[in-house]
Amino acid sequence: MTKTQKLFAAYCSLVLATLACIRTGLPTKAPGLSAGESTRTLTHDGLERSYILHVPVSVDWNRPVPLVFAFHGGTGNAESASA
Repeated sequence: MTKTQKLFAAYCSLVLATLACIRTGLPTKAPGLSAGESTRTLTHDGLERSYILHVPVSVDWNRPVPLVFAFHGGTGNAESASA
């Protein structure tokens, strides 16, 4: 399995975990998620990766919330992908 495949598998796991949370119900306010944009990081295979999280002001945490991933190309970054 290549590094890209491993990273993709990790992202898929995150999506499935999120869907499981939606199925069991979400709290009235998701802890640690305030409206707006924030840059966060995760470590995969010893490399630190960053991503931009955008939470709309209009989110109603009492209803299912869609999760959207936007991936940049191999030489890009989160800032250029969100422009």
